Amino acid sequence: CGPRYSLSLCKEPGFTGERIPVAALDSRAAVAMNGFREGEPFNCRMTPKYFIGYTIGQRQPLPVSVSEDEPVQLNVLMTGVGRDLTGGPLSTMRFMNALLAQTNLGVRWINVDGEGLREREILAHIAKYPDLDLLHSKGQFVFGALGSNRKIPMNPNDLLMATLSYTSYICHATVQHPKLKNKNFLYFIQDFEPIFFAHSADHLVALESYTYPHFGVYSTPFLQSWFREMKYGQYRYMDVVEPKFSFAAEPAITPRGLPSKAALDDPKRPRRVLVYARSHAERNAYQLTIDSLSVAVCKGYFDGDLSWQIIGVGSVRDDVEILGSMCGRRMEMTILKNVPENQYRQLVQLGDVGLSLMVSPHPSLPPFDFVAAGLVTVTNSFGTKTPKRLTKVSKNFVVVEPYLINIVEGLRIATIRSQNTIERLRNAASMNWESSWTGERCYGEPVIQLVQSWFKHTDPLWELEGSLPPAALQKGNASRAKRRESDEFDEE
Repeated sequence: CGPRYSLSLCKEPGFTGERIPVAALDSRAAVAMNGFREGEPFNCRMTPKYFIGYTIGQRQPLPVSVSEDEPVQLNVLMTGVGRDLTGGPLSTMRFMNALLAQTNLGVRWINVDGEGLREREILAHIAKYPDLDLLHSKGQFVFGALGSNRKIPMNPNDLLMATLSYTSYICHATVQHPKLKNKNFLYFIQDFEPIFFAHSADHLVALESYTYPHFGVYSTPFLQSWFREMKYGQYRYMDVVEPKFSFAAEPAITPRGLPSKAALDDPKRPRRVLVYARSHAERNAYQLTIDSLSVAVCKGYFDGDLSWQIIGVGSVRDDVEILGSMCGRRMEMTILKNVPENQYRQLVQLGDVGLSLMVSPHPSLPPFDFVAAGLVTVTNSFGTKTPKRLTKVSKNFVVVEPYLINIVEGLRIATIRSQNTIERLRNAASMNWESSWTGERCYGEPVIQLVQSWFKHTDPLWELEGSLPPAALQKGNASRAKRRESDEFDEE
């Protein structure tokens, strides 16, 4: 999300291993990326140096032709995806698959920037995911749509969906087409994106994306609570948002099978700390994660008769961190890149303690995987992501303030609590979270019915700031807009 980076370990000129933020692809990088095919060995020369982030050129509409003869579709705007299909892109595709499974609507995946896998490669890749079967067989795919000379055929009743902040600009510009009836778009909100950036132009660009009239599907209830309580987006401009115009999904945590108490209590089994070691995303506070583990090593939390392993997952490369060197100790943390599902299952099934930080109101999913497998998991609070709300999901959470001393104390508590295997397994079995991607709290009937209703709600939910509210708005929203104008006048 946002301006992206390439990470290269190559020492050749132009591939320094540094993170290089750049606005556009150069010709060499474009050739390298487009020429990289499924299953082909990877080398330094295939590493794209530049990736596209936000540019002002994205404040333009898609090239569309509108006709009643076209089927009604949900048009999902995405940036390019790679073979590491996880997190947000995978959740988005599961949502698309659920819509195809439960309605007669069409679904179209629109790549706006020409990045990532090409259409044939995408189809070949998603065929590997059984829960994307309908998207593979019935979905439509458009590649490199923004700025293309090829027009996308749409029905006047089509609905557009944004999946990250700058695709909202494209959605808003496109729905101004005089023949498209719906002047709102669906915003699939997967995090509070201004947090990705320091206070800067990029921060403001992400913040502005929430000002455009949209329906909201939020990736977790924690994230929806942030928007509600902090008055962002829909919650700033409308008096009545829920349940008619907003839905908070619970991305399914699929049970991976709990180990037996005997297996966990085996004295010969190395005890294991699983760490979400995502060094390439600032909001995962990688350095704070490493520092906290180092202090815990220095304090002897992993000493004693039992041997401990510390394993990191979620990285873009295999690596090793040396923990405890600050006090003359040495404990290796093994970091694994792109762990396959079967290996990941084995890791979490015989894990004991989890550590996953996220400087965001969105909790991310790895800590939920951890607690569901019975790991006593240290994670941080942030705004509306409170200890009370997280422990309501699972009592295997140890929720701390996102500061070094608090995280270290959380690790101390977690190592002690991890010895109570009966309690860990009981908490895992009673987790209060959706376990099916088509369940009612995820992408099941409630949200699908909402989306169908949004196709029919065509008047803008609000006017942009500075404009008078249209007559079609609810009275409550119109009166609120008038109150806001009055308040602003009084403040002056």
